[in-house]
Amino acid sequence: SMMIATLDMKHKKLKVTSLMRDMYVAIPGHGSQKLNAAYSLGGIQLLYKTIASNFGIKMNGYAEVNFDAFVEVINAVGGVEATLTESEAENLNDTNYIKRKKYRNVKVGKQVLNGYQALGYCRIRHGKWKNGHYPAVLTASGKGDDYGRAERQRLVIQSLFQKIKAMSLNEWMELVEIVLPNVKTDLKKDDIYSYILAVVRMGTTDILQFSLPIQDGYTSQTINGQDCLVPDIAKNKKAVSN
Repeated sequence: SMMIATLDMKHKKLKVTSLMRDMYVAIPGHGSQKLNAAYSLGGIQLLYKTIASNFGIKMNGYAEVNFDAFVEVINAVGGVEATLTESEAENLNDTNYIKRKKYRNVKVGKQVLNGYQALGYCRIRHGKWKNGHYPAVLTASGKGDDYGRAERQRLVIQSLFQKIKAMSLNEWMELVEIVLPNVKTDLKKDDIYSYILAVVRMGTTDILQFSLPIQDGYTSQTINGQDCLVPDIAKNKKAVSN
């Protein structure tokens, strides 16, 4: 999963933009492929170049968070609130998306998810039900497949941020120390602390949610036997710059 976190100090805004990994884009030196190929072909540096060349976004740093860090940070804040649809709840209880079987007891509606449950929720794309078919597992807004998964991830980030905003600055710093051992990043620790302080001073508790490609900004095509999202680069580049 790929997300761009934007800290806009000028307009006092926070934004999280999901990048659909099935986007078919030009990868510098490698022709056109799905976006998720950029990282496997050339690591973070090629991913930086791919995002910049296609969408005009220059990244200032990255954080690669593994599953352990995800679970730890959510458990450290006492879980996150989520509202599950019937298909989401059934999918989580009937599959192994939630790693520990004893936690496969989620319900329809609003509830607090622990780290393992939240990770399973964020991983939902579709689920194999008893009749052998793959029905859509939809969010409350009606999104399924990778768009549904990206929306769930942003909703969890929003809920996590709400919990963290209620913590003291000292608790924030302690949380960083818990998470960092399971995070790969090219950011220095001082930079991370400065971003934390900037968010505190900004005072906002809202995160604007966005995804690329934008709605009506792509076509679904089968290329080399793979389902791809072919974005209208000009339209998406314009949208993300607003």
